Amino acid sequence: CGYIPRDGDLGCARAAPTTLISVMLYAIQTFLCLRLTQQKGATIRSIAAVTAVPLAQLLFSREGDLAEALSSRSLLGLVLCLSGFALYSLADTGRETQKR
Repeated sequence: CGYIPRDGDLGCARAAPTTLISVMLYAIQTFLCLRLTQQKGATIRSIAAVTAVPLAQLLFSREGDLAEALSSRSLLGLVLCLSGFALYSLADTGRETQKR
């Protein structure tokens, strides 16, 4: 798109804020994943990273006519990833309770 869109380029004015939001979210996610690795370990960091793609697709599938298609497989992947996160959290909590 650039400053002067070519003929036929649609949605350039809307693309800039969406792109900026995407870059900011991924930067925040990278920082949080590094922090998560330091605090909890690589397993939980991997689960968190796997949820990023379906969550991003969910976010960008909500924007108007030119939105990304959201398939049932993507939603299933998101549910599976979040379920893994929940199971890991429950197991970690149970392990800490047994240590006390």
